[in-house]
Amino acid sequence: MNEPLISVVIPAFNEAKRIKECLKVVQSQLRDGDELIVVDNNSTDATAAIAQQHGATVVNEKQQGISYARNKGFSSAKNTIIARTDADTIVGDGWLDTIRAYYQQSGVQASAIGGPVYLREFLPLKLGVHQGLTKKMLGHETLIGGNLALTKELWDIVKNKVSNDDVLYAEDMELAILITEYGGKVVFWPSMIASTSARWMIQHPLQSLSTWRAKTKRTKRLQP
Repeated sequence: MNEPLISVVIPAFNEAKRIKECLKVVQSQLRDGDELIVVDNNSTDATAAIAQQHGATVVNEKQQGISYARNKGFSSAKNTIIARTDADTIVGDGWLDTIRAYYQQSGVQASAIGGPVYLREFLPLKLGVHQGLTKKMLGHETLIGGNLALTKELWDIVKNKVSNDDVLYAEDMELAILITEYGGKVVFWPSMIASTSARWMIQHPLQSLSTWRAKTKRTKRLQP
């Protein structure tokens, strides 16, 4: 595969306080022909205006929910590779180059990749979102919404299969299940690093843990 162009998709709902830093880091890594898409999911703050100020194409999604916003962004993407991060996430140095190099070297159209996601408030402890737990549960690698990439070709295969119910299911884990079910491959790429906010975990520690457990158990049942 020749050096691929990348479309970066960032779903966002009322993230005016956090999205600026995310956009600045991503913007600094873009090459000519790449695109940056922010999906505004009915924000009532300045999220969309800030995104436009930082050179992003803003796409609106009226149906509320991260799955709907993600899907709108992925389907709006024009380039060969779709990369996703979240508005409260800061991707690591060379994030886009790491993604680009993987697909250029592997040439695998039917693959998705994801890397480690650390919690910024606990960085000294190297505490992160633990992909290993869901890998053990599923029997294959999984994905984390704030740090993943897949080919446009693969998205077109699975896009009509997603449930869009991110209240019941973990939307990123569901995507990994669908990719595997339809013959794709999910790869863990350790050099593809990002850090995200642990705000929900800090504010609601017990609720965040119980919600995660319930969602992952229900999502696992979606496996064929």
